Amino acid sequence: MGEIVIEMALSPKSNSANLAINKALEDVRTGKCDKVPSHINSTAFGYLYPHDYPGDFVVQEYLPNNLKNKNYYEPKTTSQYERTLKEIKNSIDNMKRKESLK
Repeated sequence: MGEIVIEMALSPKSNSANLAINKALEDVRTGKCDKVPSHINSTAFGYLYPHDYPGDFVVQEYLPNNLKNKNYYEPKTTSQYERTLKEIKNSIDNMKRKESLK
């Protein structure tokens, strides 16, 4: 337990994730969410398991159609940790864009 406490105390801190969750919850509370996409419904077929694909990534929509291009997470650039997260997010966004152009 002591090691966990130390690791948590020394880990990078940011409120970016909290702000993203609050934005998403606001959309849920205000009824801005359509139905869950059928391919990720627990009883449906068509889900693509990312870990079965190169780079553990597959272009697949997880948001309802009306929120398809909604961006909840905005990484800050005040720490190296979040700059790294931003690079990863940008890379994923670029892969999605390339795939959508096909």
